[in-house]
Amino acid sequence: MRIVMGTLELSLILLIVAAVVGVVSRHLRLPYTLALLLLGLALGATGITRPLALSSQVILLLFLPPLLFEAAFRLDLRLLWARRRGVLALALPGVLLAAVVGGALVHWAAGLPWIIALLFGAMIAATDPVAVLAIFRQLRVDKSLSVLIEGESLFNDGTALVLFVTLAGAVGGSFNAGYAVGYFCLAVLGGAAVGFAVGYVGHFLIALVEEHLGEMLVSVAVAYGAFLAGDQLHLSPVIAVLAAGMTLSHFGRTRGWVFSDGSERLLDDLWEFLAFTANAALFLMIGLTVRTTGLTQHPFYVAWGIAAALVGRVVVAYGLGTLLGPLGFALTWAERHVLFWGGLRGAVALVAALSLPPDFPYRAQLLAMTYGVVLFTVIVEGLTIGPLARRLGLRRGP
Repeated sequence: MRIVMGTLELSLILLIVAAVVGVVSRHLRLPYTLALLLLGLALGATGITRPLALSSQVILLLFLPPLLFEAAFRLDLRLLWARRRGVLALALPGVLLAAVVGGALVHWAAGLPWIIALLFGAMIAATDPVAVLAIFRQLRVDKSLSVLIEGESLFNDGTALVLFVTLAGAVGGSFNAGYAVGYFCLAVLGGAAVGFAVGYVGHFLIALVEEHLGEMLVSVAVAYGAFLAGDQLHLSPVIAVLAAGMTLSHFGRTRGWVFSDGSERLLDDLWEFLAFTANAALFLMIGLTVRTTGLTQHPFYVAWGIAAALVGRVVVAYGLGTLLGPLGFALTWAERHVLFWGGLRGAVALVAALSLPPDFPYRAQLLAMTYGVVLFTVIVEGLTIGPLARRLGLRRGP
């Protein structure tokens, strides 16, 4: 009983600390995700707290649905539709390109087998919506550029996770390109269909409810229901949650009869609160668990993992970014700089690394490399993306 109470007490204390840090960081104009990560690193280094078990199941089930649903529910769908070609180009071929380039680098430089190297490339190819949205909502850059980067971060993680699952299944077995392509298309398109269906049913249920608590409860059920449905059907649960959030948002905001008076604002506030809480807990837990990931045992692999993440992002931002002009979304060099340096990694990469079984080949190196990439991008890029955007004339205000 004492062990349970100790864990409960620790969780409550960390929640209180996270709330205080979140408020203080806003006054210091520091991204609260970064502040919480630094706090977790400090607490973990001192040994005051025991390492927390940060499993892939915990991240997937508790953290990803509210974070993804909130971002999709509050996204400007009209502006996203206007930038759809650029978003899809970055989220589909962009992820594949980054995975191949990053995988090739760690294969040639670090000596990892091709299939393991490409697997790592897939893990760190996608920018993370948790980290990216938290940063860019405070930058106040041009809305068009912000929607492009936010939209990319929302959709490319679904692409990366499907690619990761396909490559992980090929480790130790035969790789069938035709099957891989078919599974990829089925997982993405099937996940979108499931999410649309759940969101569509959810908007009808909300229309039948005439009190705010019921509407909020239905919206939570839509988010987690879409995730669980996609997962149980072996489709992409990430894409399912995004589709459900955008569907509920579209019908709710375009058909006034769906939401009762004032409930639209309440739903926005509810999901902003849930996302803030999930963000705070996730980044604090990441900091607390870093000392158990073997970073110091594999510095060679960590260094090349960070290099692979940066080089892959360079190819996407400056190579693929150049091709966005013919698609109707020309980017200036300043905007490409922000596109490159704003490619933060976070929860999605950790989910992939932590989901590998204990006996998976090179698991220790992959876990250390992934944590190294997350720490570098969130801390180094997260601290400097604001000043960079302001120096390039893309950020308004201090």
